[in-house]
Amino acid sequence: MIATGSYVPVSGERDAQGCLLALRGLVSSTDTTRWLTVPPLPGSSWNGSETKTDYFVGDAELLTSIGYKSFAFTTATNVFYSIIDLLSLQSVPPTASDGPVSAWWYGVGLRAVVRSLGASAKATASMDRLAASVTAEGATTSFVFETVGIGLPALALVKGLGQQMSKGYDIGTLQQLAGIITELGAFTANTAQLQPRVVGVEFSTGEQVQGIAAGYGFGLRRIQNHQTLDEALKAQVNQLPSGVTIDKNVISDLYTMIVGRTGQPSDQQAATAYQLTHSGP
Repeated sequence: MIATGSYVPVSGERDAQGCLLALRGLVSSTDTTRWLTVPPLPGSSWNGSETKTDYFVGDAELLTSIGYKSFAFTTATNVFYSIIDLLSLQSVPPTASDGPVSAWWYGVGLRAVVRSLGASAKATASMDRLAASVTAEGATTSFVFETVGIGLPALALVKGLGQQMSKGYDIGTLQQLAGIITELGAFTANTAQLQPRVVGVEFSTGEQVQGIAAGYGFGLRRIQNHQTLDEALKAQVNQLPSGVTIDKNVISDLYTMIVGRTGQPSDQQAATAYQLTHSGP
């Protein structure tokens, strides 16, 4: 479930209609294209913020959505994934104010993703702790990175970081990143050589997003109560937030995956729905 006002890193890849691929499955509506089409940057030159560091703890699904599917694939257990952005950012408002996206974020700079095995959840809470976990906890780390919108001329800036990859993510990596962020600030000041791309989206309180979450939870509870799909679609919904409506397409899709389009949920299917309902932290 997406938190109100949350920022999520994305890869910037789009489909033939100009919609961000990472968000295609988010909205079940005839307005999908209008809501999820990425607006262009205003003006003819980059007007981004000072280059800064952002750190996110993610999972394999998030890494896959931003283009790191092969890096995220592993059969190991106790794996944590992190995303480190060293980016100059500029926000662009959506063209459709009634959609789930409140801001599109373009960026230039560098993005790195880290995979750690054997680190504690506490160690992944920050860049510094994660680097220290290699020594303190015996964690095994690896990372990959890409430049964003700065092209070949910036390769000299990241030479040292490339050499650090063979050692994994540790204190030496932090030192390399600290040096890069200073150099990126000077490099991105020359806006003529930049090619910004979408690196993140910020979600609004949009009723469209809340309607999907509400439909998912409502459908799971109907399955737990052994109701058929037809009964679930006809059931009365109470106490929804103002402006939020249940997305019945979500309920239908949920039944198709767990129960099927017809028939009453079995005890095993009801148990599956219960597990999904209580799978959060």
